[in-house]
Amino acid sequence: MYRRTLTAYTDYGDSIPSTELSTYTSAASPAASQTAAFSNLSPGAITFSWSSGTASEGFNPGYTAYEVSRAENGDFSGAVSTTTGLVALSSSSSGLAINATYYFRARALGLDGAHTSFTSFLSTSTLAVAPADPAFTGVFLDSFTFAWSSGSAGTGFNPSWTLYEAQISTDGFYTLSGSSVTAAREASFTNLSLGTFYSARVLSLNNNGVPSAFSAAVSTAPGNFTDLEAPGQPEPPQPTSRFSYTGQATFAWYPPSGAAAVYRYWLEIGTTPGASDFLFHHSVPAATLSYSTDTLDSGKTYYARVRAESLAGVLGEFSDAGDGVTVWISGTETPVSKPYNWPNPFNPSEGATNIGFHLEAAADVTLKIFTLQGRLVHEKKANEASGGNKVWQWNGRNDRGTMVEPGGYVALITKRYSGKTSSQRFKIAVLY
Repeated sequence: MYRRTLTAYTDYGDSIPSTELSTYTSAASPAASQTAAFSNLSPGAITFSWSSGTASEGFNPGYTAYEVSRAENGDFSGAVSTTTGLVALSSSSSGLAINATYYFRARALGLDGAHTSFTSFLSTSTLAVAPADPAFTGVFLDSFTFAWSSGSAGTGFNPSWTLYEAQISTDGFYTLSGSSVTAAREASFTNLSLGTFYSARVLSLNNNGVPSAFSAAVSTAPGNFTDLEAPGQPEPPQPTSRFSYTGQATFAWYPPSGAAAVYRYWLEIGTTPGASDFLFHHSVPAATLSYSTDTLDSGKTYYARVRAESLAGVLGEFSDAGDGVTVWISGTETPVSKPYNWPNPFNPSEGATNIGFHLEAAADVTLKIFTLQGRLVHEKKANEASGGNKVWQWNGRNDRGTMVEPGGYVALITKRYSGKTSSQRFKIAVLY
């Protein structure tokens, strides 16, 4: 602060001095740099520092007060935390969110109450907490999956966008055998050496890439070479449908009993149950107890068998072949010269029988089914808008919905084309 008075002088001497006046010089704008602005970072706290001025503008005296603003975005809109009256050249914020980015700026307050301009805003992130609960969720013949949690009740938990770096080693982390950076809370490592013990650990990376402390390390070995027991036989694979009209089929099975853990299954598909002409050989993960294919040829019945492989690579015996799935793709079949049904005989309680026939062109079609004594038990009429092979079904019930008696039946298909009519007969056997 500066004070001034004025005194006038005449030829006879000076006059009485004027009233004393005073004023203050302005404070210098503070300065801050990204490299020196932040210290004492933790998962919930940040210390922001600045200098009292610059060499070009000068420096504020030690009694100068400052105001600091903190926000969660760079334009300082929304919620802004302001601390004023700071005489020190730093400000500590606590109770902050884990691995969150914050923006800071500061300005000086002159003795006359006037503020300087703010420093340019600077930003940094709180640290991420160290991951917890490291464990192996899947250990296989030459691979494993390593998982962890995002924190603990004691430290708090990292937000969902936090990155983690998982590391594996065979020599106590003197060298790394592999690493993976991921936002998930697990990492899979493949092509590992069989029977070799690996250690795994993980750290968190905050938004600025600053690492946390490592989790505890855990160890395991791919495979289980102390247990060479062969897995048991799975149940025979069964098709989810006995017939396919598209070349697609799914076979499903139950896992084997026994103590040996299963690494994967080997499924074979062929056209003769119990023979050696299994045409397809497929590997199926242990958790997947089914296999689907869409490459089956029309006019054949396909069967499947399966066996299990243990974590140690020991193969069990093949299961028996399950029921077959018959493939009949009407568009690729040669014209059916005489109608027929499959399965034949069939058990209505296990599903319908399929009736295949051929049309020369579009026609009104009537299917009638009679007992051997000539009594009508079922009739179906429909217009087929195009020629070609067709498949209808009969569920083995009469038109009142009652299952027919076991025995032989005669089916009559009548085709009414434009200008002519033709009929064909064939036999159906019901057995239960």
